[in-house]
Amino acid sequence: MQTISVYSAQAAQAGLKEQKIVEGSLVNVRIVSSSGEGKYIGIVAGVRVNLKSDSVLQNGDVFKAKISIKNNTIFLKPLQNNNSIENNYKIQLDNFPLKLVENEEILSFFSRLSLPADNTMITVFQMMKQLKMKFDIPLFMKIHNMSVKFGKQQKSAAEILMILQKKGIEISNDFLLDFIEFLNGDNFFNENEKYFGNKNEWKKNKEENQKRIVNSMNRRKGGWFIFPFCILENLYNKEIVDLRKENSEYFTKNNFEDNNIRNEKRIGEGNIRVLVNDSDRIEILNLSCFFNNARNFASLLYENGFIKELRVNFEKKLEKKEEVILYLQSKFNKLYSKGKIKNQIEVQWTDEDDLTGFSSDNEKFYSINKII
Repeated sequence: MQTISVYSAQAAQAGLKEQKIVEGSLVNVRIVSSSGEGKYIGIVAGVRVNLKSDSVLQNGDVFKAKISIKNNTIFLKPLQNNNSIENNYKIQLDNFPLKLVENEEILSFFSRLSLPADNTMITVFQMMKQLKMKFDIPLFMKIHNMSVKFGKQQKSAAEILMILQKKGIEISNDFLLDFIEFLNGDNFFNENEKYFGNKNEWKKNKEENQKRIVNSMNRRKGGWFIFPFCILENLYNKEIVDLRKENSEYFTKNNFEDNNIRNEKRIGEGNIRVLVNDSDRIEILNLSCFFNNARNFASLLYENGFIKELRVNFEKKLEKKEEVILYLQSKFNKLYSKGKIKNQIEVQWTDEDDLTGFSSDNEKFYSINKII
């Protein structure tokens, strides 16, 4: 399902919600005037646009229509007598000025709203779109002001705070610090020591804090879910086991009920992050794994419940990334040709920075008649 969100500085300052043009949803349409040859000027979702219809419309006509979005072109399917039955004609937004908005334009938009014009606010804005949250300036300022305290990890802090806000979870700076370290690895503290002081004092209760945050997130429906894991080596038979019990205690494969882990060595760890929409369908699945002294990342992007794209980055395969992509692409192509999967999956090698965190960079903004 495609969604186009329309934001205007004037509406935001007046406390109005953003206008969302969502595929399959209903909008009110008003015909303002005719331009001749089947072309009209109308108001759709509060935006003045040019329309082109294969059926005659009259000035002043007001009706409901269902939205259809194809290849960044919006079509309106008018309903008979404003009920659920579609008419057999459609209206196209003629020469629809749908334009990808660059970051500079978004920063200018923030300035008009007297918001901080920086990359941290862009992350907040992207997470708002991803999580389908309301346009809330006081909330944006709160999240931004908390995030900027985290130095190089401002982006991670902004993503996490927006996710927790969506789930109704309030968090202190100490808890947020523990959680960022949990997601990003132990080198986080070394980069941010000047912000947070004594490392030993900070680490005292970090594991307990991390578990409490993960459990709180996973108990609440919708949005992001996080599933930590570790990779253990059995020192007796060298079997690799991949187990994490709910209470975060580790157990051997041969003696699952025994709480004795002396025969195991942890050789890797990571987490799986899953974004679930309001229809309980997966939209994104991100994997971060630290194994064999290397960082490995993968991200699956879904559309209508099916995987459409795989993005990867393997630290020890940088020299052979083209070979890795060709290998993975051939495997998916073979599955598709045999009917094992329903759609073709594109494989891409992606920068590490774009695969860590919660995929806020995937969110793009479009302008309609210069309205973001």
